[in-house]
Amino acid sequence: MAFARRPIEGSSPFGLTEGPATEPAARVTATGRSASIMRTTSVWGNQLASITVRTEFCYNFSTVTYAASTKSFYVFALGSLTMVWQGWASYDEHWYTLTGHIKAGIVSQAQGNFGQCVIEYGCLVSIYPIAATWAHYDGAWNTSGSS
Repeated sequence: MAFARRPIEGSSPFGLTEGPATEPAARVTATGRSASIMRTTSVWGNQLASITVRTEFCYNFSTVTYAASTKSFYVFALGSLTMVWQGWASYDEHWYTLTGHIKAGIVSQAQGNFGQCVIEYGCLVSIYPIAATWAHYDGAWNTSGSS
């Protein structure tokens, strides 16, 4: 499930926020090298339910020249105990400045909302997994996640 990018102003937990993410150049005119990163965070074991954030970016060793992210989810129903997708709890994407590099990278983070539900009883518990990607000006990248 793809989505339209929705830049949101906010601050990173690391205090690196420069401002809202906007694409500095269209993909066809972006300069430098390109890379793609992905983070999938599973809920309760392997692929019972998961969310994924994928970021494509271009960089030239002094700045990120282009970035676009997508988010998606997956749910596997199993018998009477089932995971139910309840929507996106949050999404944040923003540029950051680091070590003197303007638009040194982009952070994309999504948090999903799954319900642990039992047929005939409804949803008993909500689970909020997080998946995040960090794309850096030098082509390096990091991912993180928790459920």
